[in-house]
Amino acid sequence: GNAYTSRRDATNNKQDYELAIKDYTDAIRLAPKYAFAYYGRGNAYYFRGKVTNNKQDYGLAIQDYTDAIRLSPNSAFAYNGRGDAYYFRGKATNNKQDYDLAIKDYTDTIRLDSKDSYIYTSRGYAYYRRGNATNNQDDYQLAIQDFNRAIQLDSKDAEAYRGRGHTYRALGDKTRATPDYKKVLEWSKDSKLRREAEQGLRELGGK
Repeated sequence: GNAYTSRRDATNNKQDYELAIKDYTDAIRLAPKYAFAYYGRGNAYYFRGKVTNNKQDYGLAIQDYTDAIRLSPNSAFAYNGRGDAYYFRGKATNNKQDYDLAIKDYTDTIRLDSKDSYIYTSRGYAYYRRGNATNNQDDYQLAIQDFNRAIQLDSKDAEAYRGRGHTYRALGDKTRATPDYKKVLEWSKDSKLRREAEQGLRELGGK
């Protein structure tokens, strides 16, 4: 799962992404049908958007991922990238339509590559966020199914445990949420994940 999970561990240096955008733009000018160049530039826009919280960068990333898919229709990475861009744009604006589009792209990613926990975790979060935006209990159940599948594929996927813990908490199921947050503390060294799990346990009265 490294090609997907490396998306979780990107640099926070905005300048790195601006240099990458320039390099990929030069590559596209020289080879306008080179799908990987559009995918690479899409990644650079996407990560710059995350660093700067700039919704416009997510839109530019979506355009590039769409071109990559047009040129390479079986690229699971391009569908996954576009799904991530829709997801984070939706998260920034609480936009249900972006979550719908993210779920569709993650589903296409799973169709092309069903063996990586990251993809199920990503779609699980999209269902969870859409459930929050619309107060839809069915979306919470779909999220739990995806987090379950992710954990089946990788029993140490702390992101999946966190997402499932959040979803159980949203459903008012303290009994199931508490051990999931404890699993995050067991498997993750990431300070943000650990803080969220500790906060969840405090709110549930479990720590």
